[in-house]
Amino acid sequence: MDLFRKIILVGDHGVGKSSLKVRLDTNLLFDLGHEVEKTSLQLEQMDDQDFFLGILELLREESLEVIVNKYYASNEYFLFMYSVDSPDSFLKMLELYNHISKLKKGRNFKMVLMANKTDLCKKNERKVSKKKGQCLARKLKCPYYEISVKTGAGVDSSFVDMIHHFIISKNKQRHQDIVEDFKNLFHRQELTDCCFETKSGEKIRAHKLILESRLAPCKIKTIQELLLTATHESAMAFLEWAYTGYTHPSKNALITSMCEKISVQFKSLSGVTSVLKNLRNLYRHDSSKDFTLRVKKKSIKVHKLILVARSELFRGFFLSMDKSTKSVKDHSKNSIETMKSLIRFFYTNRLHGNKTKHFMNEIENSIEYFQLNMKSSLSSQLPTPKQNKRCQIM
Repeated sequence: MDLFRKIILVGDHGVGKSSLKVRLDTNLLFDLGHEVEKTSLQLEQMDDQDFFLGILELLREESLEVIVNKYYASNEYFLFMYSVDSPDSFLKMLELYNHISKLKKGRNFKMVLMANKTDLCKKNERKVSKKKGQCLARKLKCPYYEISVKTGAGVDSSFVDMIHHFIISKNKQRHQDIVEDFKNLFHRQELTDCCFETKSGEKIRAHKLILESRLAPCKIKTIQELLLTATHESAMAFLEWAYTGYTHPSKNALITSMCEKISVQFKSLSGVTSVLKNLRNLYRHDSSKDFTLRVKKKSIKVHKLILVARSELFRGFFLSMDKSTKSVKDHSKNSIETMKSLIRFFYTNRLHGNKTKHFMNEIENSIEYFQLNMKSSLSSQLPTPKQNKRCQIM
């Protein structure tokens, strides 16, 4: 599926906004009285989707203030640009940020801060230091990039990283809890059942279920042979990507190369979408489930490792009980429907079915009972009742 996103380019006159658009793509898709220009930029496929960016430059003329403000108020993504040889353009950043924040009326928006004309540094014409730019970026809680539109330095790399911040990170944030849960599972290494040795002789423990479900049809032996030729840092980056679907853009080439050696596709396995797809497959197949939850004389089969990754309560259960234990009774007052919905949520990160609202109170209590670290994701999917009477969890 293709996605189109608009990024509004804001900054003072003469900082290089128009030159940046020309460098990215000289084709203007439309021109609204020469005041709003839009450049289309197609990026490589990421997270199973092709992304198209519309780079909009809005001229802040008094006669167009109403139109410009409507664009500011409705858009979600912004690129703030100043010139390193112009202190006034740097000061303008905070003014523009406050103006857009006011128009947003409390609604969140994403932005990056970009310093242009870094080629002037060699000529000692720079008047805004890198430290000042980084300080402002920290204040505005956004990424900071330095580029030279004239020479092209930093343009490509900053845009790739920016897209991950704008687009990919949005998908990641939507499922941030599941990404963090499996990242933590890898680094905690609880209930690990396989071990890899790197080129330097260092050992890394992991979980066979996660790796074989994510990297199928690749088997553990093949992964062991791969990591035996890798550095410890490369092996850690590869395994963390296998667990979460994410890695820093600077590691993409490395992991792509490692994937090719074991005949798996980096692009098709990247992103939270691919992780959820693998988890859904695990949820559907009872054959590999190794644990049973008993709820009111009924049983639900699960993967112990998935519950360990996603639930603090179940993690405590499994780490304190004997390893030979194959079942446990749920001591909460939840109905079988609530438990089935929650277990499915552990795998899919979604609440399913129209009946959810009928046992919503039980689910809300179960957020605290089972999943403190998933409260935000689960709560966002619950319908809001007119009257919310919570039931007591023992």
